[in-house]
Amino acid sequence: MYFFKTNLDIFKLKRRKNKKERKNLYSLVNTLFTREKYWFQAQPRHTYQPSYYFSSLKKITRARPSEHYDRKLIRDIFRQNHLNASLFEIGLVLSFLAMGLLQDFEYVVIPSGASFFLLSTIILMVITIFYSWFKGWAISIIVMVLIALNYISSGTGFLQSDNRAYGLSYTVKTPYNLEVLKAQQHDVNELQNDLSHHIQILDKWKEKASEAQHTDKPKLVIVNCSGGGIRSAMWTHYLLQEMDERTAGSFFNSAHMITGASGGMIGAAYFREIYSTTSFEERLTKKETYLDNISKDLLNKVAFNLAAHDIFLRYRKFVYNGEKYLKDRGFTFEEQLNKNTDNLLDKSLGDFVTPEFNSEIPLMIYSPTIINDGRRLIIGAQPYAFLNGTNFENKGLGPENIEFIKLFGRNHALEVKYTSVIRMNSTFPYILPMVSMPTTPEIHVMDAGIRDNYGTKTTMRYVVSFQEWLKENTSGVVIVEIRDINKDYDMAGNGEFSLFDRITKPASNFYGNFYQSQEFNSNELIENNSCENLPIDVITFVLRKDPEEKIALSWHLTQREKNDIKRTFQNEWNQNELNKLIELLNTSSQ
Repeated sequence: MYFFKTNLDIFKLKRRKNKKERKNLYSLVNTLFTREKYWFQAQPRHTYQPSYYFSSLKKITRARPSEHYDRKLIRDIFRQNHLNASLFEIGLVLSFLAMGLLQDFEYVVIPSGASFFLLSTIILMVITIFYSWFKGWAISIIVMVLIALNYISSGTGFLQSDNRAYGLSYTVKTPYNLEVLKAQQHDVNELQNDLSHHIQILDKWKEKASEAQHTDKPKLVIVNCSGGGIRSAMWTHYLLQEMDERTAGSFFNSAHMITGASGGMIGAAYFREIYSTTSFEERLTKKETYLDNISKDLLNKVAFNLAAHDIFLRYRKFVYNGEKYLKDRGFTFEEQLNKNTDNLLDKSLGDFVTPEFNSEIPLMIYSPTIINDGRRLIIGAQPYAFLNGTNFENKGLGPENIEFIKLFGRNHALEVKYTSVIRMNSTFPYILPMVSMPTTPEIHVMDAGIRDNYGTKTTMRYVVSFQEWLKENTSGVVIVEIRDINKDYDMAGNGEFSLFDRITKPASNFYGNFYQSQEFNSNELIENNSCENLPIDVITFVLRKDPEEKIALSWHLTQREKNDIKRTFQNEWNQNELNKLIELLNTSSQ
């Protein structure tokens, strides 16, 4: 519209410039932009004339000289374009406001790629304003403005908005320091109470598992599911469906605990809710519907909120349990997750206390990372003091694991929304905001995969804590690993480094081998466990055998990627692992 409606012919403008309407327009332009004494109107001393340009896709044409044009007329044309550009920028800002107000309506939400493209336009617009006004000083002034904004925002909260866990009270601030953490997490009485509490849960689990496995000493099953966005959510959920179907429902009756990171825990949480509210026959009938729900897009609305609200405006709010929260992309993620899963997960953490205690459903332990000090925030409906070990004497370090329900007892920890717990465990950097907690000083949490992408640390600490009970009451432990990628694979590339590689590899190597380092640590924990006479079998299901196999690490999947995930389960490796699991549980294949 702009290029069709604006002046394309310099002589057309020249012929019309004396008309009344043109005079009125130029008086407006002059009023806004063309006062010659404006300090930002200084002209450069040198004019640079391009020599050649693309006149078509296949033709390069020499530029004609422009000295014969009236320079005042050329300046008028540029000023007219500046006016048009300013109107465009005003329209763009108004469109952002309108979209931010209407983003609850589906027809307004655009794809994530378009959202980031729109965001880039806004950023480019701001930069060009600086260049239009300050010319060669633009870069220096932009840098100074950024430094000033960073300095002002530090300690004042200017241009900042903390994301919160919905349902958690922020009116009371909990002290967070080494003295408080040691007193709370190294309390011997609390340790004994928690151990006794979980023995009761294990006794109830044994009754159910013994019936499912037809033995007095059943195998205790622990599920570890890795992170990996929506692909891991779908992969974990699909595997739990298949294991449930192949064992006629007895697998989940044998499962005692589920832990892990990010997307894998989302898929597991959804299946756990379906399991607790449906019959085996209903799960089979609606299998494809449930799988389609968990694999639905979570990215588009989050990206749209990021572009149209979170970065520049941040004005939409809502009230939940008497607390006021910002409707940022964290809220949008939870809202879309509830919509995709038919609101099955729209509960509080406290809603799971009784079902877990009665062993009606497996325990679920979330462990997002506290980025201020690297500790893990253990979130579950039950107490877990023993995850810091069972011997607190001569501890040289403070506790590694901080229990959510104990630390935030005064903040109504059990009233926190379950989707907020899931989100804290799945906070992918920048896509979702890190979550601030009501502590003094304030701490923030992010994805559990930063510390333990597979849940192995939690699993082994649990097994070691109850090894005596397990030796007496079970025939061993079965760890079912639902993995996003294979444990081991060949080195990528031929080992030859270019000059650029030698510069970038020292930094990129840390991130590139991050998960591989966690693999080695996880294997070491299992291999060097201190549980003598307690068999531990590991069943490993793998989505990608090689890192070169491409399934997007995102909150969005294409139909081809969904088909690839379902097809992967049928490969020889995964089918052999399923048969091993069935044999270990002593159940017949259905």
